[in-house]
This record gives sequence, structure tokens and C-alpha cells, in this order.
Amino acid sequence: MRFRKLRIAWSVFCGIACVLLIVLWVRSYSRFDIVELGGSPVFFAHSGYGCLDCGFARSGRNPRIWGSIHLKNAPGEVAEDIKKVITSSQYEVRSVFAGYAITLPYYFLLPVLAAAAAAPSIPRRAHFRLRTLLIATTLVAVVLGLVVWMSQAG
Repeated sequence: MRFRKLRIAWSVFCGIACVLLIVLWVRSYSRFDIVELGGSPVFFAHSGYGCLDCGFARSGRNPRIWGSIHLKNAPGEVAEDIKKVITSSQYEVRSVFAGYAITLPYYFLLPVLAAAAAAPSIPRRAHFRLRTLLIATTLVAVVLGLVVWMSQAG
């Protein structure tokens, strides 16, 4: 019963973050969103075509940018450049302007947040049988196999 309210608050926070992430995911197919917060380093987040690209870079400028480009109204070259940069770099950590950036698709981020929301409700002293452990290991292996198969097919 210790920290009960804290566990509830954590689950609520992660649940709200899941809902907001789903909204941003759906929005990313029609708009390219840009957020850059300045200083040294510059923190940035770009969302488009089902991926989230975020990180930091050291820069002399002081941007405070919040913007959005509607992909249907954008010139064809701009939309294609954005799509090429975002979709070609899924699951990537890269160096940018003396900083780092990571690009992840939303379908990877959503289960991570959902698991974080559900984690406080898992009992701490659960006793598992060998059969339960084998079933869980098999399910993890199947999911990882599907991920590898889908990454090679695409």
C-alpha cells in the first residue's frame, strides 16, 4: 500500500501521454510539426510521416520555433525531402551539428509508454511457474521474430 497515490499518478500521466502520442501519430501523416527550443544546446523535435525525430545540437543561434507544415499544401520537393529524411532513418541514432538525434516510429514508442503505464499495477511478489515463464519467453521470441521478418520485408 506504500506509494499508492504515486503509482496511480504515474499510470494516469503515462495514460495521458499515450493518448497524446496517438493524436500526434495520426496528425503526423497530414502535417510536419517542428519544435526547436534554443540556447546552447538547441533541443528539437520533428514529427512527420509516422516518425518522431528528437535530439539536441550545439548551435550559436537562439531559436524558439514552433511550426507546422501542411503536407498537402507544401511544394512537392519539400514534402518529398521531408518524407525521405524521416522515413529513411527509422530506428536511427545519429550525430548532428555536434549533437545527437534519434528517430523512432510511433508504433515503437506507443507500447513502451503503455508498458510504463501498466507497470505499477504488476504485483511485486508474483510467483511464476515454469510453464508461465516458458509461455512468456515464447511470446517474446515470436514478437521479435515478427519484427525482424517485417523489417526485412519492407
